[in-house]
Amino acid sequence: MEQALSFSTFEYLPPPPVDGLPIFFPVLNLVSITQRDLTQLKSAANYWKALHRRSCAREAILKKTIEYNNAQYSERETLLKNEIELKEAQIRDLRHRLFAKKSESINKNLKLQPSQSIKRPRGQQRGSRTHGRTQRPELEVIEEHHELENACCTHCGLQYSAFPGAEESEIVEIEVKAYRRKVLRKCYIKSCSCLPSKDSPQFIVAPPVPKVIPKSPYGTSIWIYILLAKYQRLTHWDENIPLTQQSVLFDQAQIQLGDQLQLINERCTQLLLIHQAATTCSDTAAKRSSAKKKADATDSSLLQPGQLHEGQRSVLISLQNHWHGLIVFLTNPAVKMDNNSAERAIRNPVIGRKNYYGSGSIRAAM
Repeated sequence: MEQALSFSTFEYLPPPPVDGLPIFFPVLNLVSITQRDLTQLKSAANYWKALHRRSCAREAILKKTIEYNNAQYSERETLLKNEIELKEAQIRDLRHRLFAKKSESINKNLKLQPSQSIKRPRGQQRGSRTHGRTQRPELEVIEEHHELENACCTHCGLQYSAFPGAEESEIVEIEVKAYRRKVLRKCYIKSCSCLPSKDSPQFIVAPPVPKVIPKSPYGTSIWIYILLAKYQRLTHWDENIPLTQQSVLFDQAQIQLGDQLQLINERCTQLLLIHQAATTCSDTAAKRSSAKKKADATDSSLLQPGQLHEGQRSVLISLQNHWHGLIVFLTNPAVKMDNNSAERAIRNPVIGRKNYYGSGSIRAAM
């Protein structure tokens, strides 16, 4: 059986006796509870005390966090205020430069304080000694003498006498010599009494000057200039070899390009054959596999070694089908490697089709 305990609801100590006054003792209210209830009450008290301690600890942590955040926010606020003040100062300065009154004159009567000073402008200062013009002693000097035609006095009409020395000035010029080459071929007439024939005509003329294009009015130097300007930056251009031997280098570069293209074609064919063999092997293995292996095969969508993606395979097949048309530029230099010119030619119609949302009729589309 549970033992009943009796205790007072409060502890009371009697007051000390006072002379002349009677002593009264309060009536104690005794409550009887069981041991089980007492244990539950103590457990509840300990539980709430533990919650109180946790709350106090959490409150202390939150207070420290709030203090830390307040310090961080205060520092951030101070930095932002300083930055705002700096930006506002810059804005005021820019507004003053743009909209304030400007005057180039300086009040001479204005006395500056010792701490104040006029800011020195940037660049070359007015009145200071300059470094002079750049001398170019490596250039060839061609002297020109300019004289006055009528150097006479306006009052009496007498001529000026020559003064020793001359006023010099230099001008840098670039001379591009494009001239007409006039070729005079001397003619000869037969002075003997032999009859003229096909091998020995009556009149003969000196042979014409050799040209790149026989009937062209432009000489060889112009074509050399054009070729140098166009091909001199190429990697297989050799400055140590004469222009007449540069074609050998171009032929060698063309042969190397053809060999590389042939290697690409062979590699594409090899990849297609490997893909075909891998696909055949995978199909045979799939037919021979059991139902259990099929159920366990979770990566059946992955490609087998040697197989190509469908997009890769279609690109390689397209290269094989159009290979002879793709390498026409190798044997015919007039054909370009790309179709950029054709794309540029149809650019305007394509953009118009996009902007106009199509054509209203077949006639408009044509």
